[in-house]
Amino acid sequence: MTEHGIRRWVAGLCAVLLLSGCGTGFYQTEGEDAVSGSAMMEVAQVQETDATPAGLEDHAVRQLTAGADGEPLLVTTDAQAMPHAYQRENGEWQEQDNAAIISWIQENQVYNRKYYYDTTGSWWAVIQNGNSIVQVLPDGQAREVVLPEDVAPGKYVAIYGFADRGDGLVCFAANQTEEKNGPDPGGVWFLVDGETGQVTQTFSVDYGTDYHPVFYQEDLIVYDYVATTLKEYDSETGQLVQEVPIERPDTLPAAAAMTEDGIYHYFVGSTGLYRRPLNGDFTQTVTDDILLNCMSSNFEAMGLYVEADGAYLIAGNEDGKMKLYSLSIQEGEAPAAETTLTVWAMESTPMLQIAAQRYQSLHPDVELNIVTGHDTAEDSVSEQDILRQLNTELLSGEGPDCLILDGLPIQSYIQQGMLQNLDGLVTESEFYSNILNSYTEEDGLYTVPAFFEAPVFATVQTEGAPASLEELAQLFESGACTAGSWKEIFEAVYPAVANRIFPNGESLDEAALTEFLEQTNRMVQSAGIAQESMPMASGTSNLMVTSELPTSRFALQDGVTTAAIFRMTGISQAVSLLTQREGVTLSPLLDGTAEGQFLLGIRARTENLPQAQDFVRMMLEDEQIQQSNVYGGMAVHRNLELQRLQQTIQDGYTQEERDVFVQDPLAYPWAELAERYTELVNPAAAGTLQTIVYKQAVQVYGGQITIDQAVEEVKAQVNLYLQEQA
Repeated sequence: MTEHGIRRWVAGLCAVLLLSGCGTGFYQTEGEDAVSGSAMMEVAQVQETDATPAGLEDHAVRQLTAGADGEPLLVTTDAQAMPHAYQRENGEWQEQDNAAIISWIQENQVYNRKYYYDTTGSWWAVIQNGNSIVQVLPDGQAREVVLPEDVAPGKYVAIYGFADRGDGLVCFAANQTEEKNGPDPGGVWFLVDGETGQVTQTFSVDYGTDYHPVFYQEDLIVYDYVATTLKEYDSETGQLVQEVPIERPDTLPAAAAMTEDGIYHYFVGSTGLYRRPLNGDFTQTVTDDILLNCMSSNFEAMGLYVEADGAYLIAGNEDGKMKLYSLSIQEGEAPAAETTLTVWAMESTPMLQIAAQRYQSLHPDVELNIVTGHDTAEDSVSEQDILRQLNTELLSGEGPDCLILDGLPIQSYIQQGMLQNLDGLVTESEFYSNILNSYTEEDGLYTVPAFFEAPVFATVQTEGAPASLEELAQLFESGACTAGSWKEIFEAVYPAVANRIFPNGESLDEAALTEFLEQTNRMVQSAGIAQESMPMASGTSNLMVTSELPTSRFALQDGVTTAAIFRMTGISQAVSLLTQREGVTLSPLLDGTAEGQFLLGIRARTENLPQAQDFVRMMLEDEQIQQSNVYGGMAVHRNLELQRLQQTIQDGYTQEERDVFVQDPLAYPWAELAERYTELVNPAAAGTLQTIVYKQAVQVYGGQITIDQAVEEVKAQVNLYLQEQA
């Protein structure tokens, strides 16, 4: 169990639940006053317990609802996609009879992962390739529930949600499209009578639906996120009882629940757990996503259950595997933190949020303060002004304890003694030492990357990788290699030559920049990439490029070409190449330069050095961080990236698919490939300087300016930027 002290008032949504002046729905009870409160609630402690039942760790959650006796009912699928139902009885999870549904699945060879179980013992299986559902009764009989034509005439219906009234009446939530992958023209809820298998009521909205409806007594409660209203329907007559306007929340419901007394409607989304007093006028944030594992970006909530004692069960999938969390929340004044650790980044990212959540769960006695330059600055403040303020704080010996240094002038910070030496912080043998120590200076190591991205050359030929930009351009001109966009070529090639263009990140090599623009322009023109719109001469307008050719990697995979270049952000990215094209080999593109991501540094002379070191170690060693699927980068920890690959293959491919792999991706020498990257891009060359080059490069590719003009403009902008940094 981890116990979190939330050290502040948790900000609620800006959403306000507006009461209608009349009506007899659940929002206002005759003779009762509206619940008073505000959109903020003070939380003293949150106890988060991993309550995943033993033996179900490899399952995936499909449903968490109230069972026949009011106790929670949990539905999962195992590794073979077989459904299981578990009812909690006297504190223990008891498996329910699934013989009927297993028999039906095996007899009909219908394997999918959308199964539901109701309180009468019926199973419901969604037929993925049509507008129908199969109900499998407890006695083994099966019958098809066909949607009426007035629900979705001629449309494809994709079912996403399920609710159970508790007496045999169930509700399915879906969206309806003209075709399977078409746009979403609307949402629909339809009620099915479990005794007859017939649809009894349908409700629909245009462009948007809540896939997580809930029943309260005889009424169905749904959220229309386009109209931004809560709707209450009489489930017997289909009549709209009440519709209450509510401002759009910053998160859509991933699961919802009602308390038995009907006072609160709860929903959990990507940014937290919320409650709406149904006879009140506000929405409260119950808890905060940064502080809880069940609100992390890795976690997909699938069900919510409110315990009688006010605790919460939140079921979902974390990287494809089941997690069941129990939350106990105590309102009141929070105890003071012993230490405050401040982490600075230029902007907020999902990875930063995960890191903050994870650190707080591991160190509940430390208050974590995340400061982001763009979020704290006014719109009129430039990035240079933000960095100038940061530099002033660092030079004065103040400022944040930890820094995310991507794109920052790290060399300047080291020379001025602003950063702490990180030598000996982690055990190097567990990491790709060539990546971890790439930024080592003569007197020590001052920044380490948590992840890295690797420009890759892939081929089925035997003559090896191109040794120069000239040879790479020739491959494009011969048709052996192609790409789908200008940006794809730029992002794959630039990291491989960035250190030549900007030696030490402090000057511009005009000859290297000229060669880069000349050769990448040859690649762009050879690929035949058409442009839909051109940027203005200033390079500030949006640029869209299209091509009939597939991306470089997929062209090789599909046999269109014999070579490919791409920026590998995870070794699972190359799996389709190895499994579908025989004889593929991978090597570093050009001279073997990769790009470090999420660069970590500690301010010199920080008073919170132990806590800052804990943050850096966590980023490098923690399994949840290094295996997170929200960050585009390969793990610097040598074993954890391979573990993520194993999980990707297990979750993404059936055994039958694995049996016909052309190559086994788990047997590929990934460590040898990673160790061939001899250096990382200087962080300064990967930030603002890269943006400056890209804006001029796309104008060269579009024929708007000459290469000489681009070099002169880059030179002027780079000189100004470097002067400001100095």
